[in-house]
Amino acid sequence: MDIRYSVNQRDFKRYTTQEMRDEFLITNLYRPDEVVCVYSHVDRMVTFGCMPVNEEVPLEKGIDVWHNFGTDYILERREIGIFNIGGAGCITADDDTFNMNYKDCLYITQGTKKVTFQSESKIRRASCRERVSI
Repeated sequence: MDIRYSVNQRDFKRYTTQEMRDEFLITNLYRPDEVVCVYSHVDRMVTFGCMPVNEEVPLEKGIDVWHNFGTDYILERREIGIFNIGGAGCITADDDTFNMNYKDCLYITQGTKKVTFQSESKIRRASCRERVSI
C-alpha cells in the first residue's frame, strides 16, 4: 500500500511540476487480478484499484489490513463507494452479489466483512448471473 502524507503549504509553493505529480498523481492503479491501494493523509482517503481478469479478487488481497488500518477487515470502520470504469462483472458484499456494468456505481456500508470482485468473462458469466441478489 502506497501511503501519501500531507504537504506543508510553505513547502508546496516551491514544488516543481514533477514533485507535485509525484505527491498527488496516482498512477498504475489497475493491474490484472490485483488490488492496488493508495492511502492519503489528506482527508484520510483510501483509493483502491481492482481489475479482476482470471479470478475472483478479494478487496484485501495483498493488503496487511491490521498493520495498515488497525482493524480486522477493511470496512470495519469505513464505507466504500465503487465505480466501474471497466467491463461487466459482479461484486459480492458478504452474502449479496451485484451485477456491475460500465459506469455503474455501488455503495457498500461500514461493517461489511467480505468484498470480492469478479469479471463477467465468458467462463464466469453463468456463475456471476446466478448469484445476483434481487
